[in-house]
Amino acid sequence: MVLLQHPAVLEACVLGRWCAADGDVPTAFVVRAPTAAGAAVTERDLQALVAERLSDYKQLRGGVLFLEHMPKTLTGKVARRELKARLDAFGSSHPLADN
Repeated sequence: MVLLQHPAVLEACVLGRWCAADGDVPTAFVVRAPTAAGAAVTERDLQALVAERLSDYKQLRGGVLFLEHMPKTLTGKVARRELKARLDAFGSSHPLADN
């Protein structure tokens, strides 16, 4: 995954967020690395990284949401259902992050 190549990213998960105009748009959930780079990274930094490496339809048009920790299942996998529920609960609004 391209986002994990950034030194400021500890964990990441990308899901589709429903948009009436465009259908599902990629939205990233990111946990910052506990470093100075992690504290300084912005949504634009990560969107620029994706823009230079991936096709147009894979761009993070749904935004980048920063979390304190990634929700996990009992087996240690990312709890995508919980992240999807967070997206659905807030509709198209952006401030879904913990911080």
